[in-house]
Amino acid sequence: MENNNAKWVQLFSAKYLQDHSFWNADAKKKGSSVWHGLMQVRSFLENKIFWQISSGNSVKIWEDPWIPNQVNHLLPLPDILPENIMHVSDLMTGGNISWNIDILHQLFSQQIVDEIQKIFLNGNNAEDILIWSPTVTGKFSTKSCYKILSENIPSSSAMHEFPWRKFWSFSFIPPKIMVFTWKLIYNGLPVNQNIKRFVSQIDPSCTFCKQEEESIEHLFFNCPWSVTILENISREFAGLTYTRNSRDVIMSWIEETNLFKFTMGLCVFWNIWKMRNEMVFSDASFSARMVIKKAHIEYNACIQDIPRFSLEETITETVSWQPSDYGYSKIGSSRV
Repeated sequence: MENNNAKWVQLFSAKYLQDHSFWNADAKKKGSSVWHGLMQVRSFLENKIFWQISSGNSVKIWEDPWIPNQVNHLLPLPDILPENIMHVSDLMTGGNISWNIDILHQLFSQQIVDEIQKIFLNGNNAEDILIWSPTVTGKFSTKSCYKILSENIPSSSAMHEFPWRKFWSFSFIPPKIMVFTWKLIYNGLPVNQNIKRFVSQIDPSCTFCKQEEESIEHLFFNCPWSVTILENISREFAGLTYTRNSRDVIMSWIEETNLFKFTMGLCVFWNIWKMRNEMVFSDASFSARMVIKKAHIEYNACIQDIPRFSLEETITETVSWQPSDYGYSKIGSSRV
């Protein structure tokens, strides 16, 4: 939203925004999983992002957030939009050194006028800056976003009982794995079954075995190739095959306070997903040994940071994992 020259910003603006801003774009519009993910978290970002005004040339009055203490994220549209007044700079006078009080009173209530007048104008022509209010520096951070997500537990009946606050407290696990797991729980990963809902021509069969439709449950728990990985990681994971859903599995690990299952489980799922993507995008060959090796490395990296945290509130046992003594199974392919 801040760097208009970024390729992904230009792409999304042209495809989804067009004449609208991110804040009033149609959330129901068909699009990619990334776009729908952004729309799902948009409400969490409201009143936490606003523009710090300098020139005011790049900030739209009614489509962008720019008044820090405004109750509503965006200003209410007037009954009749005035001509030639579109950007915040149009509300200034005297070379951007003061607000045009007459125009402000014509457009806004006294309360909003008072809030606008609190915004300092320095008279220079510098670029406006997008501020992330949850941090002192105004710069976005993954940690602060995690905190917001943990304070906004999903309200749907299916997710209401999931221990999200405890889940997001496991900060010894890399953010990339935690966000991936969040998508896994929400069925938000672009597995072939999900992609087919938007692209009818795609083959929905599993990238690994080609035998069943690639749903999240099949790819991570029921596919024979993934079963090989789970069984060779530890006997504790053998019972995961033909499970009901990922949400129940991960929730059970949290409730059991089992460090090995939770941390290693997430590392295994993450590396199964990476292997799947390498096969799709890089024409790589499946290797159960490589998935297990990489999961092992990431698991041991995670548990090195655990002593910094109070495990009494999270998980109680530290295990240094090593590969199992028994061999790696092969399932109808020399590539396993």
